Amino acid sequence: MKKYHLYHRVSKLVQSEDGQGIQRQEQGCEIWITDYNKRLLDDGKQPFSKGLVYEDHGKSAYTAENFKRGQLGTLMKDIGKGTIAKGDLIVIELIDRFSRADVDFVRKKFQSILDSGVKIAITKWNIVFEEKMDGIAGVSARMLLEIGMYLAHQESSQKSARIKATRVLLEDSGKKSIAKPPFWLARNPDLKSYTVIEENADLVRKIFNLKLNYNYGPQRIIKHIGDVNIYRYKFDDEGNLIKTTQNSSLSESTVNALIRNPNVIGMLKGKNYYPRIIDDKTYYAVQRRTGENKGGANDVFKNVFLGVGKCGCDIKNISELGCISFNKCGYTMAYSSRKVKNPVKGMYLRCNNKSKKNKCTAKNIDYYKAQQKVYKVLKSIKFDESKSVDIAHLEERIHNLDKEISRVRELMAQYTDDFEWERQYKVKRDERKKIENEIINSKSMISSKISSLDLDFNVEKDRVLFNQILKDNRVIVYFKENGMDIKVGSLNNIGIRVGYEEGDIEVDDVLENLSKGSFKAIEIVDKKRKRFWFSSMFDD
Repeated sequence: MKKYHLYHRVSKLVQSEDGQGIQRQEQGCEIWITDYNKRLLDDGKQPFSKGLVYEDHGKSAYTAENFKRGQLGTLMKDIGKGTIAKGDLIVIELIDRFSRADVDFVRKKFQSILDSGVKIAITKWNIVFEEKMDGIAGVSARMLLEIGMYLAHQESSQKSARIKATRVLLEDSGKKSIAKPPFWLARNPDLKSYTVIEENADLVRKIFNLKLNYNYGPQRIIKHIGDVNIYRYKFDDEGNLIKTTQNSSLSESTVNALIRNPNVIGMLKGKNYYPRIIDDKTYYAVQRRTGENKGGANDVFKNVFLGVGKCGCDIKNISELGCISFNKCGYTMAYSSRKVKNPVKGMYLRCNNKSKKNKCTAKNIDYYKAQQKVYKVLKSIKFDESKSVDIAHLEERIHNLDKEISRVRELMAQYTDDFEWERQYKVKRDERKKIENEIINSKSMISSKISSLDLDFNVEKDRVLFNQILKDNRVIVYFKENGMDIKVGSLNNIGIRVGYEEGDIEVDDVLENLSKGSFKAIEIVDKKRKRFWFSSMFDD
């Protein structure tokens, strides 16, 4: 027996909360399908039984959000999977419930449903659209559909233009947008400023803190924070701040969205607009931390050499002429562990190239020994802990500027007579160069010793911090069977070669003097013997 499936949509969440729109649409569609089934039975045809119901709450049909992230998109996928079968019927109140997007876009989506053999009923018109509709009735239905799609799009387009014009007028008068602010803000009665709702702002700060200092994924953040009730606030007619609606509980998608939301640093569409609740340094450091995190939500950060450690094993190459040469493997060293009585002995680093076609012959490296030795070696190099965040902020600004520059280049090519784009291109290039110099200066300003941090590698926070310091100072560690080559980018790419065995390392001021002179590398043979190199021992 063929089925009918209902689709309803309201563009405002308040409508869905109050039952407005959705309930009316459902009742109207059920009344129509009951009448339609009676007509089918009178004609000796089989009626439709009830199938699925799809509802979109607060999803825009003008921007096609109901297709991209809504239930209408799910409906389309169900047609492709066969959940909605050929001969079934989709029942919609009116074409504007389906979409208000560009007419060509809507036409293609509408027709794709019909091409799959599924019918569409528009109850307000009392018309059922099918794959093949011949005759005058078919032509009339198609004409009505075209007019309906056009009017729906025009209405939303004009509404959008009015909203934009209203926003411009508000901004010109110093008043803020009528749009709903983030949940940690309430718009003041003067319509020109916002009040920070501290209980909600503190929740956002806690999320950023857990991400920055512990590298927690969304699931762990939610588990750590626990169940919280999040309420929106607004000012009533008497100027009192009151609770209004309750937001949904924290979810993984909500946490991820908050971490990426520039509203927390006061930005809206590239402009300073809201009061900031997170400082720039923290925000941009978290952006980079999020981009670098490759683990799952429940992963614990264990490998301090993530993004830093590479295989230094020499791979033998034989050319067609029989010449022999050696190149470093250079593949990432992956952290692994196995269950043993002593957990320290169960941790090791393994070359990712060992599973490739041209397998690397490098032996696994004792992770614990490598971690402790690198830490001891770098203890006497002066690193600035605060630069970890400063540099992240600057590098994220470079990343965003590159996007803007790319867009301006496109507009320069498109509008060759408009020299404003050329001027903007130069301004943004100059700004990028300025930030690049700032990064170089930041990485050369090394003012405090890493030993003062007193890191404890049993604590995840300290492991994350050490990894961040290594990255910010452009440290690369090449692991070999008998030792490591440590390259420190922020000290003029100076090199340190050292073994894995325990023992005190006395580098102290030698490295600082070395970086200012002609030597480029040092090999620590033992506590008393050191070898100096004029060129980097790491250069291939």
